[in-house]
Amino acid sequence: MSDLIRSSVLTGYRALVTRLGGDPLALLHRFNIDPEALERHDTPICFRAVIRLLEASAQTLGCADFGLRMACEQDLRILGPVAIIGLNSPTVGDALKAMIEHLAFYCPMVLTKIDTVAGERGMLTYGIAVEGE
Repeated sequence: MSDLIRSSVLTGYRALVTRLGGDPLALLHRFNIDPEALERHDTPICFRAVIRLLEASAQTLGCADFGLRMACEQDLRILGPVAIIGLNSPTVGDALKAMIEHLAFYCPMVLTKIDTVAGERGMLTYGIAVEGE
């Protein structure tokens, strides 16, 4: 499976790093991530490089909740076509199920599995695993 993720995963990265007093370009270059990819949200970038970038950013900036802060910079649109599937689903449950089933379009490295719980209406459980981890 491909070690790629849509560059939209880094939406808000530059602004957050700058607000925290860091140099986003230096960090991006350190992990061989083209800064221009952040402007084109559908550019495939290396999944593992993104993980290393986020970990190093948290450490370098002394910000243990860096990932949570990044999440606050983003919304459902980072998922691209997967978000459209969810937004056009008739129910929240249908949206979650469809988005989980199609998450590989956002990041082929993420393997998803949906388990239905017998006898429990409205219950949807799922698991996410990263291939090779």
